[in-house]
Amino acid sequence: MSDDTQTCPRRMHEAGPWEHAADLDAWTTGHGVAGQDSIGLSCSFCGSLHPDRFLELVREGWIVGPTDKSYKAYLDRPATEEDQRARKERWLETAQGQAVRRAAEAEGKTPEQVTEELDRAYRAENPMAKSAGTRAKFYYQHLTLEQQNEFIALYNERRMNVGYPGRLYVLPFFAGPSST
Repeated sequence: MSDDTQTCPRRMHEAGPWEHAADLDAWTTGHGVAGQDSIGLSCSFCGSLHPDRFLELVREGWIVGPTDKSYKAYLDRPATEEDQRARKERWLETAQGQAVRRAAEAEGKTPEQVTEELDRAYRAENPMAKSAGTRAKFYYQHLTLEQQNEFIALYNERRMNVGYPGRLYVLPFFAGPSST
C-alpha cells in the first residue's frame, strides 16, 4: 500500500454497483474535470481534488463556486487584473457594449455617467468576470473534521473568495447557519 492509497468516502457511503471496501483508491491524475491535473492530484474514485490542495487554494484566494449541492464545490482560478481588463475591453466592443454606450450617450449622459453605465451593464452580464475559468471539483466528504472547521472559519471570517452570487446558497452538509 503506497502513501497515496486512500478510501474514498463516496465509495463507502453511496449506493452503487462498485465494491464497498477500504484502500481501493488513490490520489492520482486523470480523474478530475478537464485541466484539473495541472492543479493537483485527484481521487481515483470520484475525481475530487485532494483536500489539502483544495484548502491551500482556498487560502490563496481561489474562487469557491457555490453549487446547489451540499456535498460539492468547484474551484476557479481568479483572473488577474490584466485578464479582467482585457475581458472587459473585448465586451465593450461587442454589440451589447456598443448598444449600452449609444443609449447612454443618446440620453445626454456625461462621459463619467456613460462609463458608470457601461460598468454596471458589464457587471450584470458578466457575474463570473473575476474567474479565469480554470476549474477543479471538490467533494466535501474528503475533508477531515479539522479541515471542515477551517473551511467554516474561512467562510465565516470572510477570508474565502466565494463566486457569484457571493455566498454559499447551499451550505456544505457539515455546516449550519450561524446562531448570531
